[in-house]
Amino acid sequence: MARSQLPTAIKIQPKQQRAKQSLETILATTLALGIRHGVAGFTTNQIAEEGGVDVSSIYRFFDNLPSIWLHIAEQWIIEIQSEYEKFESSTDSDTAEIFFVALFRHWLTKDNIKRSKLLAGLWHAYPEFVSLNNRQFEFHHQFCRKHLLKYGYDLNQTDMLAFSRFTYICEDAITEGFDGSSADKGLIKLYELSVSSAVRSFTD
Repeated sequence: MARSQLPTAIKIQPKQQRAKQSLETILATTLALGIRHGVAGFTTNQIAEEGGVDVSSIYRFFDNLPSIWLHIAEQWIIEIQSEYEKFESSTDSDTAEIFFVALFRHWLTKDNIKRSKLLAGLWHAYPEFVSLNNRQFEFHHQFCRKHLLKYGYDLNQTDMLAFSRFTYICEDAITEGFDGSSADKGLIKLYELSVSSAVRSFTD
């Protein structure tokens, strides 16, 4: 499956090792500060100070803080699509229910949950993020469509889109509730029941 073409927030791609390391530091520091202070709770000067980089190096790559977040979101979307494809080539589930539940479990890592919750507030804050979210949903929708057809469910266009939206919203809603407590197991079970119910409802 072809990945969606994503816009880019970065102005130049680093070529030298030193520049690559500088970019990695900027991104890692932004994530760390975002986790502590929220996505808009700090400045590029703080990134430079905490990361030990010159603030001018930040502006060599990015126009502002939102563009850094957009780049982080872009890279994460690419990782998600890559994970979908890896899972697709390595699984041999017997039913659509088992397939989609297993896909969610495969995606459900601490790092993905942390970034998902951190970036959740940005998806509708800027036009670029809305476009990125729409592109990711289109990838998700085509992925769902491909595998529902694979399992013999030739849904009409409306039901196919409804199933994709339901599973997409479920993933966001369930992961938003994760906090590292014992309640997380209940949320996973809730998702499994929701997806199983959706498969049965849309394919009966």
